[in-house]
Amino acid sequence: MLKRYTFFCFIFFLFLRSFADEELNSSNIERLVNEAKKVKNPTIFYNLGIYYYSTSNYVKSYINFKKAFLLSPDKKTKEAFKTLSEKLDIQTSLYEPSIIEKIFSLPFNFISLNGITLLGIILFSLGCFLIFIYNLPIDKIAPFGDKKIIIGGIIALSLGLIYLFGSIAKYNYIFDKKAAIVLEDSSIYDSARYDAIEIEKLNAGTECKIIGEEGDFFLINTAFGKEGYAKKKYIERLWE
Repeated sequence: MLKRYTFFCFIFFLFLRSFADEELNSSNIERLVNEAKKVKNPTIFYNLGIYYYSTSNYVKSYINFKKAFLLSPDKKTKEAFKTLSEKLDIQTSLYEPSIIEKIFSLPFNFISLNGITLLGIILFSLGCFLIFIYNLPIDKIAPFGDKKIIIGGIIALSLGLIYLFGSIAKYNYIFDKKAAIVLEDSSIYDSARYDAIEIEKLNAGTECKIIGEEGDFFLINTAFGKEGYAKKKYIERLWE
């Protein structure tokens, strides 16, 4: 709690001063970035996105807004994420869910990952409790009938399991170790050599997936369907 309070005070202080002491700010931000990697708090990532945007580091801002959006897709984060996507002209169509996928995933997207897990635990516990009551040696449990208790228990238990498994699936989707972002304008090549043939130009902010690595190169699949080797120094994993 103390670390989080210190972070918010620091962010407020950043916007009050003129950024004259750039080296000190950079050092503090680097420390906070390392803390954010451990905590994985959407509010921290959102505020880091604001900071990087204020320093015109739009790619870093985009990365942090994306992390905040994945962890907690609230309205303000979605708007910030969308604005930067348009500003950087980032192509994300490869990883955008279809309409059918959006419909089926809607029950899991109205709250955060922690909320989904908690809801699953509550529903599962409620279902177990109702089933336990149903099996008690009591002739009649007013004001509910036996059938309503067992039906309610089965429904709650089933929904609890669905949300618990859904939280596991969403966790694996959010913290995809292959997800990455292109940090600077660069290129992808046909092989992992410095004299390789260029396949395509890469714009800063382009989303991609790392599917392999060789020496100083990552083998990536970009959001616009191109596959090739990119220099590691230009690619940043979304999650470490």
